[in-house]
Amino acid sequence: DYYRISSNYFLYTQNEIKPWMRKMLAGWMLEVCKNQGKEEDVFVLAMNILDRFLSIQQIGKRHLQLLGTVC
Repeated sequence: DYYRISSNYFLYTQNEIKPWMRKMLAGWMLEVCKNQGKEEDVFVLAMNILDRFLSIQQIGKRHLQLLGTVC
C-alpha cells in the first residue's frame, strides 16, 4: 500500500503543487513523448510514476518540471 497512488495528495501531501500545475506538466510531458517518437505507453507510465511520487513526497513547484523530466 505504500506505493499506492493517493487520490487526494493535493490536499494532504502537496502544499505548492496544484491540480492545474499537474495538468500543464502532463501536456508538456505528452508533447515531449510525441516529439521523441515514444509509444503512448511511455507517457502513461511516466504519469503513473509522477503521481506515485507526488502522493508520498512533497516537492516545491520550482522542481515540478524536473520531476516530470525524470519520470
